[in-house]
Order: sequence, then C-alpha cells, then structure tokens
Amino acid sequence: METNIARTFAALSATNEAILYAKSPEELYRQVCEAAFSSGDFLATAIFSLEPGTHVLRFATGFGEDIVRLRSIDISIVADTPEGSGVCGQAFRDQKLTVSNDFLNDTHSLAWRKGACDAQVGAAAALPLICNGRSVGVLLVTRREAGSLDGQMVSLLERMSANISYALDNFEREAARKASERALRRLNRMFGAISATNDASLRAKTAQELYQLVCDAAVHSGESIATVVLLAEPRVRSSNRSRRRAFRSIRITSMGPAFAARRFERRSLASITISLIRCRDGRGSRRDSTPVLSPASRFR
Repeated sequence: METNIARTFAALSATNEAILYAKSPEELYRQVCEAAFSSGDFLATAIFSLEPGTHVLRFATGFGEDIVRLRSIDISIVADTPEGSGVCGQAFRDQKLTVSNDFLNDTHSLAWRKGACDAQVGAAAALPLICNGRSVGVLLVTRREAGSLDGQMVSLLERMSANISYALDNFEREAARKASERALRRLNRMFGAISATNDASLRAKTAQELYQLVCDAAVHSGESIATVVLLAEPRVRSSNRSRRRAFRSIRITSMGPAFAARRFERRSLASITISLIRCRDGRGSRRDSTPVLSPASRFR
C-alpha cells in the first residue's frame, strides 16, 4: 500500500509539472494523462470532455491498457440513466471526486460491465474538471485491484483535480485577457480611421480629393484590406419587373499592402464590389449620385 501511495504522489508531482508547461487545455489534458499513467500505478488514465450542445462526455485523450475500450464509450451527465449513473456522470454533476472500489460489482457501472470485466478493472475514480465554476469534463483513473483506492490515495487525487481545475481557470482568464486586448486594438484602429476621415473632410478641396483621402485614411489608419468609393449613376433603368440602380466604375481605390501583394486588379475588385452593392440596393433605397464607401475591410 505504501508503494501505491508513493506512486500516486509521484503522479501528482508529475501532473503539477505538466500544468506548469502546458500552453492550452488540450495540451494540459494530454500531458496530465501521460504523467499520471507513467508515474502512478494505474490501469488507464483518460479525460472525457463535455461535447458542446449535448449531455454526453466523450473521450478526449488518455494513456494505458484500457484506452481502446474507453475510446469507444459514451458517458451521459444525465442522472437516473444507465450511462449517467457511473463515477464519471456523478463526479461531473456533483463536482466532487467519485470512487468505486469494487467496480465490477457496482450496480452503477452496469452499463460498462462487460467491457470492464474483459479489461479487469477492479477500482475506478473520476475527478471533476471545473472551469470558472462549471464542470467541463472528468479525469478517469482505473486500477486492477479492487479496494485499492483508500483515503490517502483519494486525498492525493482530489489535489490533482483541484490543480487541473486551477490551470483551466488560468487558461480561461488568459483567453479573456487576449480577447479584450484584441478588441481594444480594433477599437483604437477604428477611432483612428474616424479621426483621419474627419481630418480628410476638413482638408479636401474637391470631391475627388475627399474620396481619395477618405480611402487612404480607412486603409492606413483603420488597417482595412481595401477601401473603394462607388458613385451611383444618375439615370435609372426601367423594366417590367424591377428598377435597378447602375453604378459607374470605381472612381477612387485604395489598397492595403497585404491586399496589393495579392495582385488583384482594380477591375476585378470593382466587379465584386459592384455585385455586392447591387444585391443590397436592389430596391433602390439609395439616392442618385450618393458616394458609397465599400465595406471591403477587415480589422485584425
């Protein structure tokens, strides 16, 4: 028993080291399972994650002799169902470590009895993976010997679960921080483009110069891929079914470096943009001679 505890403690230390170096939840899961299996005396270690939009836990990654069987099973998180009554479903719902020390005779494991018997699973424990207060998956560990998961081992497994959940919280906070930074940079570019276009409106002496300055400001200050100005034809074509507005060729075009590097011709860009405007302006909602600033921009 002391040997088992020592190996479990070694598995805890190895998983803590994996947590320090993992760069994503997927990498964390893989390294934790490998570390726990290599250092601990487990039949298998596997992580099941909640499939988005469902009530099913599906195999994400794992190591060990029993992985082929674990890869093929689905686990429900719904209570009072055969697939949701086992250690994984209960640990996910209760957000507490769940242990079965006599897995083959446990009535809650009936849904997987045959496969577990072939794999000689004697004991199993499921550790909840919690991120920002919500369950996102479970870490399942299995052993051959029934009754081998005693109080000390359970305590070490609980610490392992808490450490993994802490790492998941850190990943989510980091993702939120990066998203906020991207949004702030995007807003700064947009405000820069607005300021530059306002300045262009004050400096322009002619309509042609205004269009050019506005396009340049949108591309270089707002970091758009391309900006174009279209002018509506003053005449309207009539037909029995509909009245469609025609457009002149592009009067002013400004392209960013990334867009120009693709060697797009202005004529091809004009045909694409005009088709888009015609679809949106099919009912003739714009007035004649109104300059149109193309939405062909992408903020990174």
